[in-house]
Amino acid sequence: MAELKGFVAYFVFSSGAGELVTVSVFRDRATATASDEIALSFVRDELGSLEIERADTIGGGEIVVSRVTETLLEPIQA
Repeated sequence: MAELKGFVAYFVFSSGAGELVTVSVFRDRATATASDEIALSFVRDELGSLEIERADTIGGGEIVVSRVTETLLEPIQA
């Protein structure tokens, strides 16, 4: 996903109780849509043996208010 043109950031938050929340940030809707297919393939191919419960999907809409700074939008080399 990080190799997609338009990728900005990916965050994973753990509640510590076996629950995860992930947030993906992209510069445009086309890249966000492409990432859905990549994620689906990864889950199907690599995590098929795990019992995954997807409670809800939030997103796909335009962000009206953002406090993202230019620093976050700059590429980060890990």
